[in-house]
Amino acid sequence: MVQKIGKHLHSFCILTALFPPAKFLSKAGRVPDARTEIDKELNTAKDKSYLFNYAQLLFWDGHLNVYERKEQEAVRKFQECINLCQQVGDNRFVLYPLLLISQLYIVGGANELAFINSFEGLEGSSKYKMATFLSQFLQNAGLAAGGLNKVYLAKGCLEEAVNTCEKEGLWGYGSVLKANLAAILAQQGDTRKAIQLIETAKTVDVGKTLDPSSKRQQLMHISLYEGKIYGLAKNYIESERSYRNFINTSEELGYKNIISTAQARKGLGEALLEQGRKPEAAKEFDAAKEEFRKIHEGLHPKNDNKFLDYSFSGKDIDELIKLVQR
Repeated sequence: MVQKIGKHLHSFCILTALFPPAKFLSKAGRVPDARTEIDKELNTAKDKSYLFNYAQLLFWDGHLNVYERKEQEAVRKFQECINLCQQVGDNRFVLYPLLLISQLYIVGGANELAFINSFEGLEGSSKYKMATFLSQFLQNAGLAAGGLNKVYLAKGCLEEAVNTCEKEGLWGYGSVLKANLAAILAQQGDTRKAIQLIETAKTVDVGKTLDPSSKRQQLMHISLYEGKIYGLAKNYIESERSYRNFINTSEELGYKNIISTAQARKGLGEALLEQGRKPEAAKEFDAAKEEFRKIHEGLHPKNDNKFLDYSFSGKDIDELIKLVQR
């Protein structure tokens, strides 16, 4: 028992002393410095046979792989982390890598795999009564279902995610979930209700538990969904405003999410095209195409076919470029 407690205390020390700096180093763009720190600790943990420590380090190693644009390698590290956690009997920590694997599958368009992973995560988070994970896995299940064109299933998952957040007081998560749900409603043709819901997400939920910086980032994320909803409502001026708000705020905050940026550039281009502003639209489509190319390369390393041939939401960019050239 003493040895077991000692190992967990050692693990706690590693996580508190190493990973916050590594996390901030990577977010600040100092990925090589973060990589040096994590590689050093990985070797130490492996040499001393602290399996649980090593499993946690693998999780953060995979997390850093995402910053390094090595998504396929990240999935491998996350899976190895899951296997080790199951080996030492820590099934709670499994939820951390499982959540990120499902998110990477969604990014890659592997929605069936994402839904399967999310369902597995739902079982674990329900068993251990971890509400935050429950809401996030419900969100991922909803996004995956939407990607499979199972709109009513997506709506059900997202509604349950919103209910979970409201019940548990997870307002920060709830606001973006409402934006997700609003986008699904817009896809179903109910743009009026979608706009009402996203306004609620902006004005009611966001400020309850977040500091000003986090609140601004939440509103930035919501504006991405807002742009899509106004586009579906054929209000292209508001759609343009929302997408520009996302792009400008993300640049000001130094927020680097290649997926969201690609989606925003593509959506902005579509809004500009609908207004007859072809030169501006062409510029945005070109930028979006470059972002989607980077995503594709991150998930499809050369000479490696282990990852499925996922489709991306950027697959129709070439068709849009043809439109602006007419």
